[in-house]
Amino acid sequence: MLERFYRLPQPLIERFYAGRPSLADKVRILAGKPPVPVRRALAALPESALERARA
Repeated sequence: MLERFYRLPQPLIERFYAGRPSLADKVRILAGKPPVPVRRALAALPESALERARA
């Protein structure tokens, strides 16, 4: 995940660390294919973590 973040444009990274990201910056940071499929990631979580997330 961090590899992908640090490949983003330098001005975007600077705004992020300065605490001044625009809405477009936030979308750009969050958009994209996850490093692993979501179902596989959820399956790797312990059951207790899933129960806390549901509460």
